[in-house]
Amino acid sequence: MAPSFLKPGRRERKSLNKGRRPEGMTLLECVVAMAVAALALSGVLSALALFGAYQVETGLAVRAALCAEEKMEELRYEIETGNAESQDARVVLLEGPYQGMERLWTVVPAPGEPGLWRLESECAYYWRGERKAERIVSLAVERGG
Repeated sequence: MAPSFLKPGRRERKSLNKGRRPEGMTLLECVVAMAVAALALSGVLSALALFGAYQVETGLAVRAALCAEEKMEELRYEIETGNAESQDARVVLLEGPYQGMERLWTVVPAPGEPGLWRLESECAYYWRGERKAERIVSLAVERGG
């Protein structure tokens, strides 16, 4: 005896919905599918917004680190050329690539070590109402004179 799928003739589809069309989707199925798709899309969009915010914060942190490093290089140059003097300053930058950032720096002689200076440079920014800063601390040797 041949299996049923090899027998010629029309196969009938068994349906739980007698008298209705077996193909297609019902209105309820469409509504549920749209709700599931909307939920998934809202999750994706909120994740993209969150990643965008983290990217902005990371960009600010990188700019603050560059700001602190730039001032540190200026201070090292002053010391190495013999123009060293004690400093303790705070400036809010109003223009340029670090606009709106607060830059602080300190230059003091290292205790007990003539010709050695302790340098500290910091740039701060505000993110969502919170102050965040990037700080660099270093030593420099006076060479000029």
